[in-house]
Amino acid sequence: MQPTVVIQKAPVKPMYICLFIAWAIFILPIPFTSFLAYPLIAASIILSVICLSRNDFKNGIIGLVLIFIGSPLVYLIGLSMFASILGSVSQSN
Repeated sequence: MQPTVVIQKAPVKPMYICLFIAWAIFILPIPFTSFLAYPLIAASIILSVICLSRNDFKNGIIGLVLIFIGSPLVYLIGLSMFASILGSVSQSN
């Protein structure tokens, strides 16, 4: 009797969902909301490593690149939005 091997699919959708929710939190120009995004970024890293371990190298590498290059850029965009809002508020007063 041959043991059956169940091949599980790589968690690509949950990885991208966690990443895009974290990016949406980074974009919010509200102070201290970025701390809410860090657990989602960590979950995205773990899910992309799981994608790599399940031989879905394309989505795993793309996910890691987006996490480590795209997330700081999105954070800086949100930070500049916050700074411009503070600047416009201080000029109007």
